[in-house]
Amino acid sequence: YYIQYGTDTIIYPNELKRPRMSKKYLLAGNKVLLVSDPDPSWGQRVKVAIERRGYYPSESFWVLAPKRGQPEHITLEVLAAVVSWYVSNAWIVEHLRAPKVPSDAIKSIPFPRKLSAADCRKLESAVCQLEAAAQYDQSAPDAQLIIDQMLKEAYQLDDTTFERLR
Repeated sequence: YYIQYGTDTIIYPNELKRPRMSKKYLLAGNKVLLVSDPDPSWGQRVKVAIERRGYYPSESFWVLAPKRGQPEHITLEVLAAVVSWYVSNAWIVEHLRAPKVPSDAIKSIPFPRKLSAADCRKLESAVCQLEAAAQYDQSAPDAQLIIDQMLKEAYQLDDTTFERLR
């Protein structure tokens, strides 16, 4: 097959990847994107964003979404808060063997079991505040404090461990 885009021609299958139709529900819908090849100069290796426009990401990103069958209060915002937080960052850093984040590290990130529906609503609100602030190149320190407080309790971290992770 030949696919022509203007003056460019692509030959199938050698220059294209097979469509991942079994994962279309993840790729086409809202999702959390995680940068797969972090830059060590960032300090915090885990960078996430919630993609709400249905764009298909490149291979530079991992696509994350709550597992099917999860409680409804585990939303994209909650997932983004957990994955971008200090515990997940430390977990991924400990599993890096090359610049690219391995799928095993992502699949095995410890997810806090003690998040109630009310906790998740607070996390969701805080993440939305961070998103809104980022659109205007501002910070939202109160929102980050809420996320820190909620996840510190959910992971049952003492102050010393929390400071060490930071």
